[in-house]
Amino acid sequence: SPRMKLPLPQMLFVLLPMFPVVLYLLYIRRRRAYYYVSHGIFSIHFYCAAYMIFLIFSLAGWAAGMVVHMQFIATIVVLIYLYIAMLKFYKQGWFKTTLKYLVLSVFMSIFLLFLTLGFLINSLLEVPGGH
Repeated sequence: SPRMKLPLPQMLFVLLPMFPVVLYLLYIRRRRAYYYVSHGIFSIHFYCAAYMIFLIFSLAGWAAGMVVHMQFIATIVVLIYLYIAMLKFYKQGWFKTTLKYLVLSVFMSIFLLFLTLGFLINSLLEVPGGH
């Protein structure tokens, strides 16, 4: 039977426009300071940093024979990086940033869940005999 693989890079690429939309809505009261393009540039910066972090930790994990462990650590590092980046970029206090970070995380997790289900259903429909 063919092995099903969820295309995480493609899913994250599809989610890229949603990330700045959620940020735009979270910072709507500061819309004069941050246009959608500002959130888009922040999102691209974050995505690039996240890919680099995952690359470095995956290579280190591959070299050490602990890929899964290193990818878990990379996920934690990326989440911490996002929080610090939001603090620095949007220049709000830690309390507001924490609330917005949690809301952003929840919404992006929901979008990722629905996208994962969509890719899964699409993959199942493409499997021979799976109709």
